[in-house]
Amino acid sequence: MESQKNYIIKKAGELFNLYGLKSVTMDDISREAGISKKTLYIHFDSKKDLINYLLQQSKEQLEIRFKRIQNQDIDSLEKLFEIYNEFTEFLNEVNTITYWSFKKHYPELHTNYNDFMGALIDNVSVKVIIEAQWDNHILSKINARVFSYILRNSLIDFPETTIIRNVKFDHQILQKEVFYYCLRSVATVSGLNKLETIKNKPQDIKMVSGAF
Repeated sequence: MESQKNYIIKKAGELFNLYGLKSVTMDDISREAGISKKTLYIHFDSKKDLINYLLQQSKEQLEIRFKRIQNQDIDSLEKLFEIYNEFTEFLNEVNTITYWSFKKHYPELHTNYNDFMGALIDNVSVKVIIEAQWDNHILSKINARVFSYILRNSLIDFPETTIIRNVKFDHQILQKEVFYYCLRSVATVSGLNKLETIKNKPQDIKMVSGAF
């Protein structure tokens, strides 16, 4: 049976996704959850406390998803693609209205959240990049932490559409190509061969616009 606290979080999340963080009050949340404000405040001291709890859940979910990938018995480059595929899928689940409302009205929480997420994906991917270097897929002279930062940022900051020499490109296509170019630029011969194999798989990496 779903706990009352998780039910409150579920209903609050639905409201935030519809109206943004600022517009939704604790009165709205208690009404949507079908409980009194007194009961709501037993679980959460304030709306900020509730939002912080939501963020913590989000962090834990991504950590679990990354841990699952790390434990898979697959090639290091495949593992790297899985990590970034998981990351982009996670970003795709973030509601745009909620995110920008969060960034505007809770800048301190937003900064802490982004710092945590950036550190999480870097710490995971750095290990896999080093593993790929041991497998002779990525050049050994490459700084794994710097390259992880470059890869992470290859997934973001593209507009919905970009026109290059009068040809319109969707941001997903641009992200996908930049991601591959980054990897190819540091790949060894065996790494290039492995990249081609991965790229031609039906379950190719998904690229979405994100915020990290």
